Amino acid sequence: MASLSRDPAFVQTLAEQFSQDASGPVDEIEIALADNSYERFRELAHALKGSSMMAGAVRLRDAAARAEKITDRNLGSVEDEVIHELRATLDATRNELAQLSSAPLAVRTAADG
Repeated sequence: MASLSRDPAFVQTLAEQFSQDASGPVDEIEIALADNSYERFRELAHALKGSSMMAGAVRLRDAAARAEKITDRNLGSVEDEVIHELRATLDATRNELAQLSSAPLAVRTAADG
């Protein structure tokens, strides 16, 4: 994520926008699971995977990709674990973005060389 931009304002905007935008799909995923709407669940997991990828949130993208691949047969037995992983990964992503957006530029771009 740190390599996304050298512009602190861009990283701040990304952090704020992603934080707001990613909560909705995770909430909707939880509702879809509660309703046993597994097709909707997969659509939402796929959308979360795409938005995470666009934001450089690799761990959240990977968690959404894993969720998207769970079969209907197995999904009912792992609903709680899926939601827990997505929420925990979303929280970790938010924390990382918050740290990046508030860190001095030299720290954020150290990996860039």
